[in-house]
Amino acid sequence: MALKYCDGERLRRVLLASNKWLSSKSAELNAINVFPVADGDTGTNMALTLQATAAAVMPMRSTALSEVADAMARSSLIGARGNSGVILSQYLSGFASAIRGRKRAFAKDLAAAFEQGTISAYEAIETPKEGTILTVFREAGDYFKKWSQKTNDLVELMDLTLERAKRSLAETKYKLEVLMDSDVVDAGGQGFVHMLEAVVKYIKNGDIKIEKENSHNINSISISKSNQPNKHYCCEFIIKAQEYNRNGLRKDLKKLGNSLIIAADKTTDNNYLIKVHIHSDNPLLVEETFSSYGSVAHRKVDDLFAQNQAIRDKQNESITLKKVVKIVTDSTADIPLELIEEYGIGIVPLKIRFGEKEYRDGIDMDSESFLEKLSESSDFPITSQPPSEEFRSAYDTLLEDKSTASIISIHLSSGLSGTYNSAKQGAKASSNPKHISIFDSKSISLGLGLMVLEAARMAKESKTVEEILERLEYMRDNSGIYFTVDTFEYLVKGGRIGKAKGFVGNLLNLKPILKVSDGSISAAGKVRGKSKVINGMISLLHTDIPDTATVRFAVGSAGADLRELSNTLQREFNVKPELTVDLCPVITAHTGPGTLGVFYFIEREN
Repeated sequence: MALKYCDGERLRRVLLASNKWLSSKSAELNAINVFPVADGDTGTNMALTLQATAAAVMPMRSTALSEVADAMARSSLIGARGNSGVILSQYLSGFASAIRGRKRAFAKDLAAAFEQGTISAYEAIETPKEGTILTVFREAGDYFKKWSQKTNDLVELMDLTLERAKRSLAETKYKLEVLMDSDVVDAGGQGFVHMLEAVVKYIKNGDIKIEKENSHNINSISISKSNQPNKHYCCEFIIKAQEYNRNGLRKDLKKLGNSLIIAADKTTDNNYLIKVHIHSDNPLLVEETFSSYGSVAHRKVDDLFAQNQAIRDKQNESITLKKVVKIVTDSTADIPLELIEEYGIGIVPLKIRFGEKEYRDGIDMDSESFLEKLSESSDFPITSQPPSEEFRSAYDTLLEDKSTASIISIHLSSGLSGTYNSAKQGAKASSNPKHISIFDSKSISLGLGLMVLEAARMAKESKTVEEILERLEYMRDNSGIYFTVDTFEYLVKGGRIGKAKGFVGNLLNLKPILKVSDGSISAAGKVRGKSKVINGMISLLHTDIPDTATVRFAVGSAGADLRELSNTLQREFNVKPELTVDLCPVITAHTGPGTLGVFYFIEREN
C-alpha cells in the first residue's frame, strides 16, 4: 500500500524505530570509528543522542508534524553527544525548520526538509569534510528530491533513498585517506544508514526485528598516526542565550582547538540553546569564552588520549595478553600526568564548585587556573567526593579489559574525605567486587601519590595483590607529611582542621607547621616568621627520620616557591625529592594559596 504523507504520529514512530535499531548497532559503529579521531565512541554517541530524542517524543500524542519535529530538534540538541551526535542534532534541527507550522508533509515537502537538514549540518561545522556523514546526508537527500519529481509514494522513495545512501556510504572509504588506510567506511555515515534502514523496515513491516549484530573486529582495524587525537579533550557545552552569533562564536572558539561544531535551536521564548563541540587542550578557557555569550547549562569533557589508548590496548590484546593488577586512585594523589600515562593509573576526579559551576579536579580545572579563579571569585570553593557510580563505572571498565587480573583502588584518608567510602560502595556495586581491593592511605596529596606510584611499579613487575597491599601497609605506617599554610581560613571553612582546632587561636604572628597523622590533621609546631618555616620542618623531619635510614621525599605547593625547600632537603638528607608538584585544586581549596608541604617515606633497613 502506498504511503502519501508523514504526520506527527508517523514521525514519532519511525524515530522510535530508528532509536531501537541504532542502539543495537552501537558497538559496530564504535569499532569502525577512526575519524576525526579514533576514540571508539561514535556508536555510543549517536545512540545516546537518539535515545534522548526518543525519550522526549515517546509520550507525545500530537498528530501535528511540526510539533513532533520541533521537540525532536530541541531534545536532540540537548542530548547530543560527541562529534556525530551534534552533527545529527543539527541535521534534525534543519529538517524541523523546513516543515515548521505543517501538520503533514508530502514527498516534495520532505525533500525540502532533507535538503535543509543537510545545509544546517554543513553550516554547523567549521571545516566540513567530504567522505563523512555529511556526504551521505547530501547524496541521499538529493536522490530523494530527484525521485520525488517522479513518485509521491513515500515507501518507494525511502527504499530508493536507502539504496543510494548505502552506495554513498561505501564510497566514503575512498574519499578520506584515513578511512582507506583503516579499510572502513565512515562510522557516522554508517549510523545514518542504519537510521534509514529502520525507517524502511518500519514503514514496510510495521515493526523492526533486532538482528544479531555482526560487528567489526577492532583488532583488524589499523589505527594510524593520522587519526590519533592531537588535542587532549573533547569538550561539549550548552548555553542559553538571547542572541545567536554563529560567526562571532566560531571566530572566538576556533583559536582554542579543532573539530569545532556549533549547533543551535530557537526556544519557545525566542531565546537560543547553543551547543558547542570542540577538541581542545584547555576546556576551562573554552567554557569561559563560550559563557561570555550566555549562561552555561551543560558541560561535558572527555579525555581523547585515554579513549584512543583504550582502543590501542584492545588491539594489543591480540598480540600479547598479560594479566596484571590495575591501580586506581583519585585526583588528590597529585601524580604528574606523564607518570599516570606511563603506568596506566586510573584517576577518578573529585569535584570542586564555585557558585553554580562545578569542575572536575585536574580535568576541567588545573592548579594554575584554580588559583586564578580563587583570586577573582567572590564564592568560596566547595569540594565533594566522586559519587559511587563513577567508581563503579571505572572499575567495570577495567574489569571488561581481559588484561585485568584485579584492581587495587587507593584513596585519600577516610578521616578527611568520604572518597574512600564512595569507592567501597562503587566496588560493591561493580560486576565483580571480589576482584577489587580498596585501600585507605590515611594520607593526602603526594603522601597518597607515593603509595600509588609504588603500587603501580609493583603491578608492572607482575606482583600479586597480596604483595602490593603488604607494601602499601608498610608505607602507610612509615610515612608522614608536614605542611604549612598562610592562613587557617581555608582549613576552618572546609572543616578539615581536625586535632589542630585549638591551635588556631594561639598563633598570633607565628607560622604554623601541621602534620597529617593517622589520617587527620594535627599541630606539629610553630615558628616566628615565614623565613623560619622550612628550618622548622627540617627539624621535625630529623626527629622522625633515623640518621641511618633510607628516605624518599616529595614536595608540593600551592603557588609557593619550592626551590629552597628542595635544596635544603638535599643538603640535610643527601636526597633529592623525587617529585615536585603543584597541589591539585581540591587540596588547595582546603589549605589555601601559599601552602608548602613535604612528604616522606622511610624505607626498610636492610
